[in-house]
This record gives sequence, C-alpha cells and structure tokens, in this order.
Amino acid sequence: MDSKSDVAATTKEVATTRVVDAANKGEAWAQAHGKSIRLVTWLILAGLAVLWFVKHH
Repeated sequence: MDSKSDVAATTKEVATTRVVDAANKGEAWAQAHGKSIRLVTWLILAGLAVLWFVKHH
C-alpha cells in the first residue's frame, strides 16, 4: 500500500467512527427525550387534524 491509500483508509475509519459516535449519542438522546418527542409528535398530529377538520367543515 502506498501512502495515499493509507491516508484514504484512515480517513474512512475516522469518518465511520464519527458516524457511529453520532448514532450512539443520537440514540442516547432519543432515549432520554423519548417521552417529549412522542408528546410533540402527538401535539403536531392533533394540530394538523384540527386544522384539517376546521378547513373541511
């Protein structure tokens, strides 16, 4: 392997590690905030349903 492919391999490894780290942090955050995410989702859906209902009646 010449030095260019070494650098490319290392760059890929670093990128993969960063992506995995970000995914783990995202998962931890989602677990910590799961209830509020669900609540917000329900509020948005309820708001859209009300808007739709008002527009069509």
